[in-house]
Amino acid sequence: MISNKCQYALRAMLELAKHQDGSPVSIHIIAEKQQIPARFLEAILRQLKQTGLARSVRGKDGGYILTKKPEDISMGEIIHIFEGELLSSSAANFKQGEHCVFQSVFTEASECLSTIFENKSLKDLIKEDEKLNPPDIMNYAI
Repeated sequence: MISNKCQYALRAMLELAKHQDGSPVSIHIIAEKQQIPARFLEAILRQLKQTGLARSVRGKDGGYILTKKPEDISMGEIIHIFEGELLSSSAANFKQGEHCVFQSVFTEASECLSTIFENKSLKDLIKEDEKLNPPDIMNYAI
């Protein structure tokens, strides 16, 4: 349903959102931390830059940063850039007689998915990621 390219874009945006101090994040760091092939990542970041969700900073300490706060960027916004409408093409594949019967189901499913994705911000994803992957805490107890 969601392409690898879109999944990589979501992971790249999550990584950028984790760096809320405003410092640019290099392609190398994003690729390493999110396990994204660098050759795909460059194209994805270019597309995110063209759509206004990220911007690049040139120079030795350059990289990419978000153009909005993490709470102002939804999963749905990112998915829409890379996937368009999630279920509209599936509904169109039914034969004419079946189309009307299934159209409402696909429309309802698409609306449900859109609602979930539009209501899940990058800030929400950061919180969930921290729960699933707590930072390593060194324990010196003997």
